[in-house]
Amino acid sequence: MADQYYRFFPGDYQRDTGDLTLMEHGAYRVLLDHYYTRESLPSDKDRLYRICRAFSEDERNAVDVVVDRYFRISSGKLINKKADEEISERKAFIEAQSERGKRGAEARWGKAQEEAEEVAQAMQPPLPKHKHENSLPSPSPSPSPLPKPSKKSIGEKRKRFIPPTLDEVKNYCQERKNNVDPEKWMNHYTSNGWKVGKNKMVDWQAAVRTWEDGNVVGNNGNTPSPKLKKDPYYTCPKCGEKCGELHELRPGVKMCAKCFREANPVMPGEAKKIFSQITQRAGGCGC
Repeated sequence: MADQYYRFFPGDYQRDTGDLTLMEHGAYRVLLDHYYTRESLPSDKDRLYRICRAFSEDERNAVDVVVDRYFRISSGKLINKKADEEISERKAFIEAQSERGKRGAEARWGKAQEEAEEVAQAMQPPLPKHKHENSLPSPSPSPSPLPKPSKKSIGEKRKRFIPPTLDEVKNYCQERKNNVDPEKWMNHYTSNGWKVGKNKMVDWQAAVRTWEDGNVVGNNGNTPSPKLKKDPYYTCPKCGEKCGELHELRPGVKMCAKCFREANPVMPGEAKKIFSQITQRAGGCGC
């Protein structure tokens, strides 16, 4: 089957068909469409009538007028000179485009092969050079030194950290006989992406030992309480007595332990904890 596309020039068509009737225009366009898609038309009138769906006498007369005027018979087929020219030009255009695509593909493929050869040559190790051209090679080949691991390969090995399982952490804590909570330890590092500070974790066992020292969080996995501020020369502004221990009730308001207790008759949570620490360390209020 021929190409389904063909060019249409309205100016040329109106010039050549200006005196046709509406029915004759329809018959001519149907015959042209069939001609461009099949590249020929049968000369048998019954088949032409069937192609144009011409069933009435007027419709068949319109087909006869168009065929006699714009087509000629050659080898038992109808031929249209203008349509043959358009079909030939279309075929030549398609062949040129195909050839152009093939040349482009060959050029790209050739360039890709050249680049691959250049990469392969660049990856080949250079041949050893002798210090003197006239020097004789050693009778036995000397062993080549082992390649030293590059910094990049060492860094890649360090990055291959495998997070431990909860059972591994529990077993290690039991082996150490520490009071680190394995579940809280696991949840802490799972939530921050297994980072120690801003760096990726390298040794999880070292991180467990760090928790034993209380440098990251408390021994039980809790955030440590705020440190008590000391000011041995502080005078309580409320009672006027000297006191070696003080507590900041709120920003800018400081007082001794006794006044702090009076200001917090019901000491929930952290306040009660801080006050008990003060009294234990000072052996009672020093006011």
